[in-house]
Amino acid sequence: MAEVRFTTETGQVERSGTPLRDFWGELKEVVPQSEPSRDGGEPRLSAMLRFVSVEVKKSVTPYPFPVAELSLDVRMGRSGRVSDWCNYGRVLVSAEALGIKDLKLVYGKRIHMVATPRPVTRKNKETGEETTVTYQDWAVAELGGGGSTMSEAEKLEAIVALADGKSAGEFASAALADPKLASVHDAVIAQTLLPGLVAVGRLTLDNGKFHKKV
Repeated sequence: MAEVRFTTETGQVERSGTPLRDFWGELKEVVPQSEPSRDGGEPRLSAMLRFVSVEVKKSVTPYPFPVAELSLDVRMGRSGRVSDWCNYGRVLVSAEALGIKDLKLVYGKRIHMVATPRPVTRKNKETGEETTVTYQDWAVAELGGGGSTMSEAEKLEAIVALADGKSAGEFASAALADPKLASVHDAVIAQTLLPGLVAVGRLTLDNGKFHKKV
């Protein structure tokens, strides 16, 4: 359920991999990626930041998804570390300012991500025409708390209670908005969680509504 590539044109050109501009999300993982260069040079490096339990503060278009992915360009400096001038480097700098030395240390934590527009004007060598392209520079603005501290038994009881009296759609909306249930969000999206609870006798299904079995 990740978003698709997003581009708008409103006088200027705005380019970003997501319509999101300001959101809270639980950082699930950072995945390094590499793509071949179009001109046969060095491969293009990027880092994919994956978030769950997303709470949208600002988006260019409506964003109903509970997950988000930010693909940030990575450039290595002469020192062998990530350059501060690339988008991923700016994120690392902003994280370090909050005392976060390694993003892996905050997996499962809620992070406030904010994008700042950065217009870049380019001139066509052949026509002389100038085009302003607005990129989004991401930064870690705040660090929140961790995910769920409930035991598996407590989590199961919370799921059953949440599902009681709801349709599948109503339960999904409520469960995906609850950061304490982040570990079962994939099962909610796959629509396998509630049928499984019905199968083991924890829930019943009547006229499209689930009920706690007593």
